[in-house]
Amino acid sequence: MVEAARTALSADLESGETLRWAGRPGALPLAAKQSVGVVFFLIWIGFVCTGFIARLAASGHWLNLGTLVSLLFLAAALAGLAFSINALTGLWRTFYGITDRRILVVKRQIRRRVTSWTQQQITAVERRDRANGRGDVVFHQSLRPSVDGSELVSATLTDVADARTVEPLVRRLAAAPRR
Repeated sequence: MVEAARTALSADLESGETLRWAGRPGALPLAAKQSVGVVFFLIWIGFVCTGFIARLAASGHWLNLGTLVSLLFLAAALAGLAFSINALTGLWRTFYGITDRRILVVKRQIRRRVTSWTQQQITAVERRDRANGRGDVVFHQSLRPSVDGSELVSATLTDVADARTVEPLVRRLAAAPRR
């Protein structure tokens, strides 16, 4: 078990609950997806700053409608960049745990967020292997109403190093007698 994951999860264990497995997602494959947002907002900031400087140079003063609109767009771009960087760095602060009672996902970003699924909420267990030897373990699927009817929502332990070990633990948890 990853010691950092064990430490991060220990505060969320209930009395008498035993941690059977702890791990974390492989951050690099997920970081590639998240970094697209960072690049997008950096480009957006570049365009806004260029427009702001051009308007400022053309008008001679910053207090006009064009520069105020540019400042508004700059604020939106900076907020988007901060959100994207938080999501990107949060990948390295995400921890998974399987106990004798539930599955835990702890995300330590700006604020700590703990999500757990009990035995009754484990509805489908499926392992998806990757070419690099890692894998995903899907353990909950449900239909959620949406504008177009309904959509399938999945809960997944994403990109774990030992998916072949994790899948049987999740199946045993789902099949264990209810407490």
